[in-house]
Amino acid sequence: MYFPKELWFHIRSYVFQLMYPPHIQQKYKDHLKSIVRLPYFLKIQHQKSVIYQYSYLKQHYTHFWEAFQDKDIREYIREEIFYMNQNYDKIYAKDICHGRHSS
Repeated sequence: MYFPKELWFHIRSYVFQLMYPPHIQQKYKDHLKSIVRLPYFLKIQHQKSVIYQYSYLKQHYTHFWEAFQDKDIREYIREEIFYMNQNYDKIYAKDICHGRHSS
């Protein structure tokens, strides 16, 4: 049976909304960010790149591609690496020196 493209798009959108409501998408995004932050905490310099992080996620965490488009995942990685490059020393290193845990 043939469905018009517009109808098929609406069906797929509805299924996606049921499977990945906003709160689930946020949990996935938070998990993705925590993975991207890990090389900063472990001081692993060669893993602090978009290319490395993308490849690593693609190989070990394929479920992200079920919830997000490829271009969105790349952008989330880019944003988080940019954030960590700008703020890691300001926020996390200061908290560690003062004995505070970041939450």
